[in-house]
Amino acid sequence: IHKQIYPATYNFKDDADSAEPSGWTSSNGADCTTTIISNLDGHRKVLKLVDGNAAGQAIIVSPTFTQGLDTTIEFWATKSSIAANTDLRMYVREGSTNVINLRWEDNDLDYWDGSAWNSIKDNFVVANTLHHIRLVLDDSANTFSCYIDGVLEKSGINTDTNSTSGVDNIRCFTSIGDTGFNGYFDAFGISTDASYAIGDNYFWRHYRDQDSGFESEDLGTSGTSIGFVDADLTGGSCTADIIAEFGEHKKVLRLDDQDAGDDANIRNSFSAGQASGIVEFLVKTTDTTKQTLMTLRNQGGIFALEFQIDNGNFEYNPSTGGPTTIVAAANDTWYHIKYEFECGAGAFKGLAADTYYVWIGNIRYGPFGFDIASTTLDSFLIKTLVGDSGYTSYIDAVSYLWTSGNEIADNRTLDYKAQSYDDITSNLSLAEVSDEAYLT
Repeated sequence: IHKQIYPATYNFKDDADSAEPSGWTSSNGADCTTTIISNLDGHRKVLKLVDGNAAGQAIIVSPTFTQGLDTTIEFWATKSSIAANTDLRMYVREGSTNVINLRWEDNDLDYWDGSAWNSIKDNFVVANTLHHIRLVLDDSANTFSCYIDGVLEKSGINTDTNSTSGVDNIRCFTSIGDTGFNGYFDAFGISTDASYAIGDNYFWRHYRDQDSGFESEDLGTSGTSIGFVDADLTGGSCTADIIAEFGEHKKVLRLDDQDAGDDANIRNSFSAGQASGIVEFLVKTTDTTKQTLMTLRNQGGIFALEFQIDNGNFEYNPSTGGPTTIVAAANDTWYHIKYEFECGAGAFKGLAADTYYVWIGNIRYGPFGFDIASTTLDSFLIKTLVGDSGYTSYIDAVSYLWTSGNEIADNRTLDYKAQSYDDITSNLSLAEVSDEAYLT
């Protein structure tokens, strides 16, 4: 994944690597620094706080921004370790008064309510992985809400101290007594900034609209209320719904399986049976040792093209011999998948009848045989496995060759929004741009 600048009030785009960000004020202890690094976790120009001294702190304060009541502040943050004694801290302040007081302790995010620490969300921080945080103040109630990666985790959170006229600066720092770790922040977006719109820093790019890129769906929409889902057989403690998702995608289809006795199971029917064609989509799962089946069914509703993630691998299932390994699959990784299939004698892509290719990323595998001879294929079924549980799979940007207006690989190539702050050529070679990007 190419590293990129995210739109923000403060995104450090013009700051030199190894220098402190322009306009920010540091007061670092010995062996502690607050400087810009070139990249981290897909982000270019990231603020890095280094704490190399238990007796000192890395401390840096933002420029004063426009004051206003009920301000929303959003940003990205993480740290290099989730071990004990690696606390990363942040104040959202009105002058020198701490209104919101946050602490990343171990792999948790906590808040101070004026008298005690309380949890916002536990066990989610991953070392060196940036999470998107949104804080929404309600100054009349002296509370705030916190969203993590687009999901509301807690509302009605008591502030540390009440605000009078609204917050106007941010203080990022490490905890005294802790050492041997780094903290990272990027892309602070402030709602009182007239040139910034809340939500802009959540994505630096997006996938082009597909048969279903889910952009038009409301968060939380589930089952057949999702436009893409024509049949939903999800049961038990499993769900199929639309969520906000970080890592370059917005609004994805989630199949969450928390019930060994049931599965998450949805199906999309094609407009008509197809004798040949291309289906492509993006998929990831939290556990590749558990099954995520992505199959095309034939005119009789029988699984014909059987492809899945299971046993730590991508697998296909021929008519005899059972599931067969293609290549290893990694947890929490988006993969671009493309099926090219032929049911009859049309020799689409040079294929014989009842065979198909699978592309995983830019590598083609096969041809493989259908599980059963088929006249046409007419639906796309995606499901978890009864017997497996405790994992979540995600689908995005489903596209079909026979749908008017789609270009094959639209859901792999990136629609770069060239903006004044982003010098694409400094990040991508000409070959990369021409192979992987549309410039608009």
